[in-house]
Amino acid sequence: MSKKNKHVQNTAAPTAAVPAGKPAFSFFIHPILPAAVLVAVVAAVYWGSLQNDFVAFDDDKSIWYNPHLKNPTFSGIFGEQLVGMYVPVTSLMYVLIYQLFGEKASYFHVFGLLIHLLNVFMVFRLFLRVQPRAWAAFFIALLFGVHPMLVEPVSWVSALSTLMFSCFYLVTLHLFWSFLEEKGSRYFWLALGTFILAGLSKSAAATLPVTLVVLDWWKNGQLNGRVIFSKWPFWLVSAGLVILTFITRTAEGHDIGGSTNAFNLVDRLFMISQTVFFYPFKLLVPTGYSIFYPFVKQDGVWRADYYLALPALGLLAWWVIKNWNKHRDIIFGTGMYLAPLFLMLPVVSVGTAEMRNDRYAYLPCLGVFFLLTLLLDKLRSDSAKYAILGALAAIFAWNTTAQTKVWKDGTALFGNCVEKTPEAALCQCNLGYSELIALSFEKSVEHYSNALNLDPTYVEAYNGRGQAYMNLKKIPEAISDFTKAIDAGIVTPKLFGNRGKCYALLSRFEEALPDLSKSLELEPKSAEIWYFRAFSSERTGKVTEALGDYSRAIDLNPNYVEALVNRGLLYYKDNNFEQAIKDNTRALAIAAPGIKPMILVNRANALMQSGQLNEALGDLNEAVAVDPNYKRAYQSRAAVYQKLGQDAKAREDLAR
Repeated sequence: MSKKNKHVQNTAAPTAAVPAGKPAFSFFIHPILPAAVLVAVVAAVYWGSLQNDFVAFDDDKSIWYNPHLKNPTFSGIFGEQLVGMYVPVTSLMYVLIYQLFGEKASYFHVFGLLIHLLNVFMVFRLFLRVQPRAWAAFFIALLFGVHPMLVEPVSWVSALSTLMFSCFYLVTLHLFWSFLEEKGSRYFWLALGTFILAGLSKSAAATLPVTLVVLDWWKNGQLNGRVIFSKWPFWLVSAGLVILTFITRTAEGHDIGGSTNAFNLVDRLFMISQTVFFYPFKLLVPTGYSIFYPFVKQDGVWRADYYLALPALGLLAWWVIKNWNKHRDIIFGTGMYLAPLFLMLPVVSVGTAEMRNDRYAYLPCLGVFFLLTLLLDKLRSDSAKYAILGALAAIFAWNTTAQTKVWKDGTALFGNCVEKTPEAALCQCNLGYSELIALSFEKSVEHYSNALNLDPTYVEAYNGRGQAYMNLKKIPEAISDFTKAIDAGIVTPKLFGNRGKCYALLSRFEEALPDLSKSLELEPKSAEIWYFRAFSSERTGKVTEALGDYSRAIDLNPNYVEALVNRGLLYYKDNNFEQAIKDNTRALAIAAPGIKPMILVNRANALMQSGQLNEALGDLNEAVAVDPNYKRAYQSRAAVYQKLGQDAKAREDLAR
């Protein structure tokens, strides 16, 4: 943590001297204009994305099915993980947005864009501080703000964690630079505090100590054990974040190393090397963006660029070592690219699609854009380099506007994924899920089947296709798929619940009960599964168990009409007419018009058996008025008329 008195002059191009007299106007050093233009341009580029919907790819878990948004608690926000990550700061932001605006995607997108705009501003200010070229700082921030590869973290609600951790990451870099400028040790500890906030936003912030070492070397020209160890509190936090990631991902059921374990050590060396060059290529050639970039061998052989990447990376490392102090600006840019990226390289995967993603380039791209400005700085004409960078920014902005439409919803997103990488089972599977929640069940079956044809081990597709079959009333096919998913080791309450429901729909109640019980063991708060188990228990003669399960369903959902009606029938059969009347009365208050005649007849029968004939007659008259063709109403009304001694009316109703 000690400060250094030795300062090394940066080798970046110095600013031009201004002749004495009235200073010339310079846009890039104006105190307001550059930042205002950056904010205006980036906001305009992303404006259309504010109308995008959620996508059924973690947004369902983060927003739709996240119980802590509606009923937030301290333990829910700070004591639990979210989609396999411990991100309480990000979770708190979700809660605040939901509590203020509800479940409206546009407000989540507005918040994400605001954080991105703040990050753009901080990038501009950071590069104004760490290097002398104001124009370079402006264009680095502009390219960062409008690049199409960064649409993923800005337009994907579930990637808010990337924006949040990056925000605190950039704040930390500012604070640490102030410490390096010898403004006081308090900046060191403030930087540690914002680093912790970054880590609590997303554990990818664990790379920050490496970036601090790069900044320290850039400022003071020294790289030794003392420089590295002086950041020991940051290293401790970083190690904790890495350990925490593996713990939370494992707890979520992610297969740690599952994707990378399919490749041997030599393969991974090729994959890592190719990935190092993959992101700069995608950043400088704005085309072919997708949510998923699989590593695929053709007949056991990599593409040529994989084999070329490994020696190229070796040459780059050799050049860096040889030119450590000669080309410090190039090495600084390379460090600013690699430092935030190295934990996202395909060494050990922590999920299905975690090896390569657009969002991983969010902070590393700054190093690439810095290197680009160094290259263009070789041009003698300022107008030429400004024109080139401006044209490049315009191309990026145009592509970004188009890329935001890809994130319109899940169907658009994974339709693009299938188009770009049709060989990827993940894309087909997630498109199947998007079609499923869009109620396009035939298309859902098609894409889930495509996923299984591409990868028969992609067992999650069996679960999804089973749900599509169930909605298509193809119950045997649904049971077959659910069984394959269960046999493959998938254990979720919904999976067992769905198979149990299918068995019940086929009147195979004895087979339904174990699945429904397993589902409730895993998740006891599903009113629907309590209802189906009650129904199955009732049909197998377990009346006492059925009554208890119907009651649990009603406790969880007081407006569960079907459960109230069925419990009322069981009370009626047990001669508990008072309770039967109460259940049917509750059901009538909330039932849809189409089923009210049936409930009126049920209540009328209970009223009749308890001697309340006039009240029963009133219910039956109402039932007949609502549905003049309802046979049960006439039968029951005839019975009431007989008890009232009105035989002629009874015979008339029986004739009807």
